Amino acid sequence: MLNKEQIKQVLRNLDICNLRIEKDDQKFIMPIHFKVEQQESNFIFTLKGKLSSENIRFIETNPNVVLEFIEHDGKVIRTVVALGAARIISLKREPYQEVKIKAEVTQVAGRCYSR
Repeated sequence: MLNKEQIKQVLRNLDICNLRIEKDDQKFIMPIHFKVEQQESNFIFTLKGKLSSENIRFIETNPNVVLEFIEHDGKVIRTVVALGAARIISLKREPYQEVKIKAEVTQVAGRCYSR
C-alpha cells in the first residue's frame, strides 16, 4: 500500500486520469485531464475534458465517481484509486461538450507493483 505522501507524489507526476461513471447497468471509463489540490486531509480534483451529453447527464443524475491514476516507469507501477462526488462547474455546448468538473474525494488508496 502507498502512504499519503507516496499518493501525493503519484498525483503530482500525472495530469491525466481515468474517470469512471455509471448509471443503472451502464458504465463508462474515459481519460480526462486533472489538477489536484489538498484541503486539510481531503483531495479536491478539477477535471477538464470533452464528454458526450449522455455522460454529462450520468454525472448529473449520479455524482458518485471513481478516479483511477496509473504511473509506470518501466520497472514499477503505482496505482491510485479515489472515490468521491462530482459536480459540473462549467459547460460549453458543442457536439462533445467541454466540461469542467469538481470532484471531492472521500476515499483514496494506492498500491505499488514491481515487474
